[in-house]
Amino acid sequence: MKLREIRNPVLIAALEELSSQKLPMVLGYKVNLMQEKIDAALRGFEKTRLARAADLASKDEEGKPMVEANQYILSETSLSQLNQEIAELENEEIEVPSLSLSQFPATVNLTPKQIGALKPLFGE
Repeated sequence: MKLREIRNPVLIAALEELSSQKLPMVLGYKVNLMQEKIDAALRGFEKTRLARAADLASKDEEGKPMVEANQYILSETSLSQLNQEIAELENEEIEVPSLSLSQFPATVNLTPKQIGALKPLFGE
């Protein structure tokens, strides 16, 4: 699964909703493991993104990144480079366990929108 798919806020919300429900042991374990891997991937992405933004930002006299309105100041060239690097990061494959619809009990209640957001996590 690509990192850009994982960054989908609807997918994150649906996964959180799913993890708040009572699930059979094996499915609950898989969902928990999936959430841990996704959280770690998102933290790593954000850390890398912020570090690269700081590296590419305009620097003050002391060599520190310049900030305005809580954002790094980037030249057009630096912003373009950062956007390209972010796109490359978002294309990285992240290994997450897949789910199967047959593992879900009938008692799981998700909206069609949530189910659609979770589709990339199904190995079917």
